[in-house]
Amino acid sequence: MLKAQQILKEKKTDDHDEAVALVMTTSLLQAFTIELLLKCLIRVEGGSPPPIHDLLCLFNQLSAPTRERLAAMWFDYVQSQPAETTEPFKKIGVKIEPELTLALAAGRRAFQRIR
Repeated sequence: MLKAQQILKEKKTDDHDEAVALVMTTSLLQAFTIELLLKCLIRVEGGSPPPIHDLLCLFNQLSAPTRERLAAMWFDYVQSQPAETTEPFKKIGVKIEPELTLALAAGRRAFQRIR
């Protein structure tokens, strides 16, 4: 997934429709990947993942220590990103939330909306 994202990020296109399709496809795959990760973590913790796609609801089913660890990792990741990585998002009015629950709330239903 990371390799595909890197290739798409480096791809230069003058075709607006192609660029939109690439962003939509990448976003869909990222949302689905996050959903699967959260469901796997719920299962590892002994739970039974529900048949939903809501990322924030899935996150909230994890144990407090797991949620805290993921939130800390997300915060560190966001803070480590160079300006050239985040600037394109800012230009189109998208804020990359440093708090994981806010980021998940913003994209909680991305998989359903995009597909």
